[in-house]
Amino acid sequence: MAFADEFNVIGGEVSDTVEEVVIPDLTSVKREMDLIPPTKDVKFIIKSASVKASKDNTYRQINLQLNIVDGIQVGELLKYKNKPMFQTVCYYADPQKYTKEYFQKKQHLVQLKMLCRALGEDLASIRINDGYLMSLSGKEILGTIKQAKKKDWTNKSGELVVGEMENQVLDFKKSELI
Repeated sequence: MAFADEFNVIGGEVSDTVEEVVIPDLTSVKREMDLIPPTKDVKFIIKSASVKASKDNTYRQINLQLNIVDGIQVGELLKYKNKPMFQTVCYYADPQKYTKEYFQKKQHLVQLKMLCRALGEDLASIRINDGYLMSLSGKEILGTIKQAKKKDWTNKSGELVVGEMENQVLDFKKSELI
């Protein structure tokens, strides 16, 4: 039986109706965050890379999908082997729009510089394009996992939404196998 057909057959007969399911009270159900403990020199493999840009295209980042290669020792257990993590690395901020000292001093490019160094590439010679992004897949790098609080923000109703804790992968270094 085909996968799509599996959802149209109930009791051996094709059904055009949906069986009613009553959803229980979910008031006390909260989203659980599986934060990885801060760890230095974690080996990652780059699974994919794409570009993430602001709506007006004035701020662009490389969106990396990184998988933890060997896992992380947590107490007596080795955990998080092959766990995917996502990290963005800024590579462009329009100088006409981003005029604060942070951008003037090129601090938004520090992680890009570290990523390129970790990959053994000359920052001055790379061009961020489809070919470059595809070439990153399968390369191994080291990174530091940190925990940081997302910024608080105001939703459309004017309510303050408190930022949650999240993992970040920063401070890239060269892995012995590139």
